[in-house]
Amino acid sequence: MAFCLEKDRDKFDNFVQFIEDHKDEPGAVMPVLQEAQRVFGYIPEPIVDLMALKLKKHSSEIYGVATFYSQFTFEPRGKHEICVCLGTACYVKGADRLLEDFCEALEVKPGQTTEDGEFSVIETRCV
Repeated sequence: MAFCLEKDRDKFDNFVQFIEDHKDEPGAVMPVLQEAQRVFGYIPEPIVDLMALKLKKHSSEIYGVATFYSQFTFEPRGKHEICVCLGTACYVKGADRLLEDFCEALEVKPGQTTEDGEFSVIETRCV
């Protein structure tokens, strides 16, 4: 489900207020990104542009921070997330085959969401 200003007007207005309340704080990019992820479930491109404008940053800086941290996504995630660890120990135990099986069964690639919005298959690492 893509971002739609008309459908998401209340969320959008509240998010704009959040930016206004935090824009002058040092390091405001991170909490604003976290709020966008929380409010919208992902970070839509128009929201990145809005953040850049309101925070007086270049959009590449916003993208740079967002792509560095795995907590942020630019695509809507499914209702259910299937996370498969591909760290060395898990990979050696066959996690790559497990990932392939999930992707084949759901007809998606890693990082994608099924058309019905139910499942996302995500590559992760052990913590």
